[in-house]
Amino acid sequence: MKNHKFIYLGILVLGLLSPTIGFTDTLSDSWASAECGDDGNGGSGCAGPCTKNSDAEITQTNNSATYAGSSFITDSCNETPDSYRIRFYKVGLCKTDPLLNGEIDETIPTTSCFNFFDKSTDTTDAGGTAITLNSLNANGTVTADTALVTNSEVSTEPASYAYAYAILSNMLEIKHTEFFASNVVGEGSLNGGICWTLAKATTLTNETTGIRGNTAVINPSSDSALYTVKCGGTDLYPNRANPHSTYDYTKFIIDDLSGDHENEDFFEGEPEYRIFTDNNGTDLGGKWTALLMQPDNLTLATSANNAFRIFYAIELENPIVIDETTTQFEMSFIVSNAANIEFVSNGSNNLSIKRLSADPFQIKFTVQ
Repeated sequence: MKNHKFIYLGILVLGLLSPTIGFTDTLSDSWASAECGDDGNGGSGCAGPCTKNSDAEITQTNNSATYAGSSFITDSCNETPDSYRIRFYKVGLCKTDPLLNGEIDETIPTTSCFNFFDKSTDTTDAGGTAITLNSLNANGTVTADTALVTNSEVSTEPASYAYAYAILSNMLEIKHTEFFASNVVGEGSLNGGICWTLAKATTLTNETTGIRGNTAVINPSSDSALYTVKCGGTDLYPNRANPHSTYDYTKFIIDDLSGDHENEDFFEGEPEYRIFTDNNGTDLGGKWTALLMQPDNLTLATSANNAFRIFYAIELENPIVIDETTTQFEMSFIVSNAANIEFVSNGSNNLSIKRLSADPFQIKFTVQ
């Protein structure tokens, strides 16, 4: 069958959508005892952005942050990052499930999949193509700095594609500034009402040994010198238009997908597709799943130390049909509130911010 040509529009960012520690002092005790959600232990009712005032500053109640629209005390809350960088190695649409018997179909055959972006032979951290999503636009929109496909016109066999997938780095990068109504303690025990990310790397599990082979990572839990966020006053960081010289990308490595990193063995991920839900009921157009991969861009990871990639797949609710009437195709990203601000206590009832971790983004595929 003759291939049909159509336009790849690139990346459309879906902004303004929500995604889905401590010492024995009064502040951390209030976190531990605060009722939140239905179960009182950080349930789904706890997920959401930080409470802010009319000046877009995160407010504090008794030196604690709270969730927006509630009085729930929190040790972490979410904001939309200034910049969110994702590195892709392969992306495609598939007629059949790219997961076979709980394993990744290592061939992802061209007879079944339309792989419109493929740099999977690049196996280094600097390989593939990095996309930076920026939210600091004057008009309030979120934009991407580049496209995965440089030639906007692509072609493939007219067919019905019931699945989509992407292979990307599990090292996600966030550059962000946050403003607070009261002083907050950051790196080196310095405090102020403005906090910004530093060029440091942490992991989801806080493991630091051998991660990714050559990436220097730190555990910021107990030492403020290792925090990945610095805080100060307006003399150090006048405004968002005048970034501090140390304002940089902090790297967050998703090195394990188990539910309890301290007590459970390494888990590469669940191959079963599931529904994505968040506070706003975002519709991805199907179910999704994610698994951790090795740097060969082919096989599943077997430990945190050889987990270098994320295999992200969607089982589409309504298959994408490409035929002679198809004119355009695009990918959409949901990154709003993808920066998770993690608070700790310094033992003196002072709110501290140890790092910004990267909450998972979501991808949506559409055609017209």
